[in-house]
Amino acid sequence: MTDKTATQAAGLCQSLHLFASAVVILFVLTLPVPAQTKVDETDLLNFFAGQGCAIGPSTREAAIVTGFKPEAIDEFAETMRADDATI
Repeated sequence: MTDKTATQAAGLCQSLHLFASAVVILFVLTLPVPAQTKVDETDLLNFFAGQGCAIGPSTREAAIVTGFKPEAIDEFAETMRADDATI
């Protein structure tokens, strides 16, 4: 192998290494990010406190429009119903 061939081979290896690194980075960037499955109860508590502490059709819809998931609202409402300190 001549010096020129060795230099070309080294350059090719470096290019392949950079290409492989780019592929790995792109793969990682396209992985799905898991959605937040559990809403912080404090966020819902603060939201409904600002709505007059009532969970009804209009405040539930307002919470959904704000970005809360219907399931999280329902779970929160059940938790509040089970608490003797709430009405």
